[in-house]
Amino acid sequence: MDYITKMLDIIYPPRCPLCNDIIPWFEEKRICTGCLEKSPIIEGPRCTKCSKPVFHQEITHCFDCHKQELAYEKGWSLWSYEEPVKKAIYQYKYHNKREYAPLFAKELVSEFKSDIEKYNIGTIVPVPLSKKRQRTRGYNQAYLLAKEIGKLLDKEVVELLERHLDTLPQKELNDKERLKNLNKVFSVNNDKKVLNNILIVDDIYTTGSTINACAMSIKEHYDTDIYYICIAIGKGI
Repeated sequence: MDYITKMLDIIYPPRCPLCNDIIPWFEEKRICTGCLEKSPIIEGPRCTKCSKPVFHQEITHCFDCHKQELAYEKGWSLWSYEEPVKKAIYQYKYHNKREYAPLFAKELVSEFKSDIEKYNIGTIVPVPLSKKRQRTRGYNQAYLLAKEIGKLLDKEVVELLERHLDTLPQKELNDKERLKNLNKVFSVNNDKKVLNNILIVDDIYTTGSTINACAMSIKEHYDTDIYYICIAIGKGI
């Protein structure tokens, strides 16, 4: 931590995004100890494809990954999508808590930097919002998170994808509705230059439909391996 950052942390101390308590300036972690104890980073058996927590180490793929062909190679996430993480993401996404982006990014990179380096990520791509939704909200939470991850990893962030339609929240839909909801929603701005391999960034992974739709669109234009990273993920079966 450099001198200026230390001074800013003393004058404007960061707050834990999960409970809103002040984080002491001398702490490297940006999630407080109490919340890390209540909401530990996912450990134990995970799906080898999407990283959802599964119930037994002999289960290599969760139910969602078994039933669909996925265009991405692998992904990583920090927490299960449940309280208090769920509330923190809601605040970040819908209540202008943009200051949470560097806090979440730091935790993600701290946990998964070696994995990302192992797969030689060249370009970071955020999941886009539609222009209408971005105007209404004022910002794209996935882009803010991607920018902070890019700074920490010294990787370029490219807004490669465009979203043409507003869609219903994926968490409110069943499997068939999710697929229909995302049909032809994303397109690629192939004037952009990217380096292989690509890391897609989003806030939440539920069944993987959004990430997969993004990956499929990219693979129509680029011969590249695609990975993803997100803050929280649903549970596997």
